[in-house]
Amino acid sequence: MNPERRKENMKKQKKERTADRESGGNRQKKGSRKKLVAGILAILLLAAAAAAVYAYPRLRDYRIDRAVWYPKAPHVDRSRQHIVCVGDSITYGAGVFETRDRESWPAFLEQELGSGWQVLNYGLNGRTMLHDGDSPYVNERFYEKVLKTGAEICIIMLGTNDSKPGNWDGHAEAFREDYLSFLDAYRQKHPETQIYLMQPPKCYPEERTGRIVYTISDDNIREEICGIVAEIAEETGCGLIDLYSLTDGHPEWFVDGVHPNAEGNRNIAAYIREQIADSL
Repeated sequence: MNPERRKENMKKQKKERTADRESGGNRQKKGSRKKLVAGILAILLLAAAAAAVYAYPRLRDYRIDRAVWYPKAPHVDRSRQHIVCVGDSITYGAGVFETRDRESWPAFLEQELGSGWQVLNYGLNGRTMLHDGDSPYVNERFYEKVLKTGAEICIIMLGTNDSKPGNWDGHAEAFREDYLSFLDAYRQKHPETQIYLMQPPKCYPEERTGRIVYTISDDNIREEICGIVAEIAEETGCGLIDLYSLTDGHPEWFVDGVHPNAEGNRNIAAYIREQIADSL
């Protein structure tokens, strides 16, 4: 073979071997990249799965908290007579959360009264009568619904959350004014409704800590709030229900010293029925 030809063939073969090596290297690089991407995706999927498992209880708790903090308004059955119950978590039935539809004090009161009456539970957890409190009732949609709901009887009990030092200190007169404003707003809409003001129940310290939960002050309730509520009832011609005296001496009626259990709610409902008997 011609030497020049041989030389050209050798160069060609060398180029082909080089190309093969490069092609193989590229295939290896592509394969490595695919493995890397697959590995990253697998890690991300595992992380997402772990996050979902971790987050589910929190999501569930968020849904529960939202349902507690912003409950659905009761459906009004126009074929029955009505009692509107305005209040905080004690009215809502936080102490019997899982069974509040039948074991809150409004539910027990409805059972006491029979099928001709519907007791509408407009209790909202943590709310205050004070407009400057940490969670004012008048800022909530339930307030507007209460004003729109005519009833034969309206029972109002707010003050337990107002008793917290951060809400109460220096605001006794504001509490009186805001209470009167609430009454005036409801009476303008429903002048024929018989209104009862209910003094909050006694609150008890937890055995474990020796303190009342949520910084609620039984001293403020007993020494100031109950007296103001009684004065307002007398001034405005509203009925008065003394829940403080009823619950004094009955710590066994509460799950945490503040929220009544089923036994407490049953006794509260029976007492309320006695107090409103003349309006039934």
